[in-house]
Amino acid sequence: MCDAPPLRLHHINLRFSLGCEPDPRKLLFAARFAEYDQDTRTVWLRFKSHGGLTAMFTEKGDVLMRVRGPLEKAKSRACAIAAFVKQRSEPKAHFLNYRVTALNLSCRLPFRLRLNRFCVLFGVDMELYVKDSDREQSGIRFISPPPYNITVRVEQSGVLMLENAKSLEDAAALYEKLWAAARQAQDTPG
Repeated sequence: MCDAPPLRLHHINLRFSLGCEPDPRKLLFAARFAEYDQDTRTVWLRFKSHGGLTAMFTEKGDVLMRVRGPLEKAKSRACAIAAFVKQRSEPKAHFLNYRVTALNLSCRLPFRLRLNRFCVLFGVDMELYVKDSDREQSGIRFISPPPYNITVRVEQSGVLMLENAKSLEDAAALYEKLWAAARQAQDTPG
């Protein structure tokens, strides 16, 4: 048997507060890639210089971010955004109440899967089976049972995605169980 391929961290969703209510107009003019959504009254900023991160600023001063890269750098990137806001638009801004809200990970298994067999082995209802016509991949999507509550997408091609994990430890523990089921459900050629 082959070893499990490593999970790769794609995005980190995080949240923090500025401790003040920034002026949306100042934020819009402070960044190169900015949009204002009138319906939700939020400002979206996209930063290519910070690893392609996206930040959403609410009128109450909360910041929601989606960051690429290692977990260790997420907090420093969030601090950099708070400093950017403080320097360019709101001198009263601070970096408060930082927390990671979700992790999105994936891997490519070294084999294709028989999804019906995987569903039986992992205990997933086969009615969740979907056909994604845009990508021409067959797959299933489900929420793992407690204590993990992680959204899992498994494709016939062997792509495995874990979304909204609360920690790397939870993702790794669930992945062990998914790997055991996937090994037994591999599609053999011929």
